[in-house]
Amino acid sequence: MESFPSLDNKILYLHFYHSIFIIHVKFEGVYQLNFPTQSHSQKMGRAGESRWADFVVNSLGCIYHKIDGSDDFGLDGHIELVDDGLVTGKLVAMQVKHGDSYFSHKTSLGYKYIAKDKYLNYYLNAPSAVFIVIMSGDFSEMLWVKFDIQNIFPYGKNSWWIEIPNTNNLLSNFKQHLFSVAGRAFDYSETINYFKTLNLSLNKADNLTIGISKKEVDTLDFTGVLSTFSHISKNVAFRNKFRSSCSVCFPQYTDDPRELYQIPEVVCWIRQTIELDIPWFYFLSMDSHSGIKIILLSCVIVESQKKIDNSMHVQIDNESLSEFLITAFLNLNTFTEKYGVNLEINKELSKKIAKFLVYGLS
Repeated sequence: MESFPSLDNKILYLHFYHSIFIIHVKFEGVYQLNFPTQSHSQKMGRAGESRWADFVVNSLGCIYHKIDGSDDFGLDGHIELVDDGLVTGKLVAMQVKHGDSYFSHKTSLGYKYIAKDKYLNYYLNAPSAVFIVIMSGDFSEMLWVKFDIQNIFPYGKNSWWIEIPNTNNLLSNFKQHLFSVAGRAFDYSETINYFKTLNLSLNKADNLTIGISKKEVDTLDFTGVLSTFSHISKNVAFRNKFRSSCSVCFPQYTDDPRELYQIPEVVCWIRQTIELDIPWFYFLSMDSHSGIKIILLSCVIVESQKKIDNSMHVQIDNESLSEFLITAFLNLNTFTEKYGVNLEINKELSKKIAKFLVYGLS
């Protein structure tokens, strides 16, 4: 065995054994190892995160979505509620603190949780309820409170505090309150099937006729027509497909010998739809007698009418016609601006309206 000189209190021994060199290093005295260190606050933080995640999974039976530390601006994560194994999609926001320092400001009923004012707007704008949890260093005390702006008090110059009651024990009453605040999860199966069927039918349809019942007319009910146009307006494909191709009818008035624009209750119903900005002038056909013509004749003053060769010819008061034209273009502009419809389409429809007024009233 051959020894090497001592370097910095380290002695190396070289052994030759079965053609293998083995180097042993013997440290003499104290040698300071150079490794990263974990601070007390880091240890407490990780312990708190671990205990909290375990609590959410095993005690609540829910899912915890932790917010990455670099994106933590006042919330630590979200609990996604699981009800009897069903993941409901319901979320609540959490701010979780671990350490005995959070129990140093006692009140008569619990403890003060103190935070900076900058978090108030953040919590108030959160899309879900915000809960604050504090856990002592050894986890012997774990308390909670739901953030409520009505329960805060000023603290110092730029801070606030809220009381966390001793009675709000994380292990005893948090889960019940959590589910109560988040609200009941609904089964939307019927709604899902309804829209699947509706959209499939609309996709197959060549045109769309909107039927208005006598009850809707008599009660000035616009729910159905508003819902129909809202639905096809939000879908770009339907919005394009049914442009200038829809019809409107009043089937329970077919036996009435009067024209629709001569029935006061029908006229009243139609005129109110114009005030509601129902987009007749975007969707209704300019060719059909059950299209834009019904709307026009219900909104203007008809001075005279004459039936020639089974076709009704009408004479319209010019002033009321001008007012109608202004209303029609405003209605069209409102709709196209709301849904970002191409200006060229607006121009195309405007020309169709103008052409109808010249050729479509006979």
